Amino acid sequence: MVVEKFVEVNGTTLRYLDWGADERRTFVMLHGIHGHAREWDRLAEAVRLIRRPLAPEMRGHGDSARNPSGEYSVLEYVTDVGEFIASLRLGPVDLIGHSLGGIIGIALAAMNPDAVQRLIVVDIGPDLAEEGINAIRESAGSRPLTFHDLDAAYKWALEGDSLADETEMRHRIQHSLKPGSNGLEWRYDPGVDTILDSAGADGSAMLRGLWSSISQPTLIIRGDQSDLLTADAAQQMASRAQNATLIEVPKSGHLVPVDNPQFFCETVREFLV
Repeated sequence: MVVEKFVEVNGTTLRYLDWGADERRTFVMLHGIHGHAREWDRLAEAVRLIRRPLAPEMRGHGDSARNPSGEYSVLEYVTDVGEFIASLRLGPVDLIGHSLGGIIGIALAAMNPDAVQRLIVVDIGPDLAEEGINAIRESAGSRPLTFHDLDAAYKWALEGDSLADETEMRHRIQHSLKPGSNGLEWRYDPGVDTILDSAGADGSAMLRGLWSSISQPTLIIRGDQSDLLTADAAQQMASRAQNATLIEVPKSGHLVPVDNPQFFCETVREFLV
């Protein structure tokens, strides 16, 4: 049974979900820029017999605290996760990160290798396609702020991802929203989109250096139809790594866990065994 918990780290309060099994190695699961902890429910159930799944919500997301300034940075998130692992005495952990969560995972594994034993990076890397970055920026800027009801939100989400497993997308969207004064509103601070400002040449160069320094066993998961991490970029990413394997998930785009959840969960579990 999953339990909701809260912890104070790096001057803020983070909410996280704990699936139990304290005697097993911890498996930390990091969501993307508009994500939340409940998007890992299916994966947690798939691995809970071999790991202790924990899913923190980054500051500004879900029920974790928001920054009063409305601005966020990757370094702040990396520090948060590092302190999350240290304060709960979890390390070394296995860690998976999707999109922004993957960037955080790369930085943490490189800068604090004693904290991360195995790393899984989902559809993200140092070199990203401009088309995919622009699509994320456009979605961030144009998505509705509120929805009349869940059905309207489901319809909007499914129109934006023709590859999605409908059940998984409905689950993701259901937990992405909360009641507001004008209907259902997002459970993240719009200010988290300031992270997108760091997506550029300087950020790529820094991430490239961090990536090449990682020696832990690493799995790169790419959606075979992703417009963000291209096939060539993923191959180059794997070739620059010290100890990485690349797997492409069929019939999936950037939202790999939503588009092909069964294949995704099986792939992750096999890497952890």
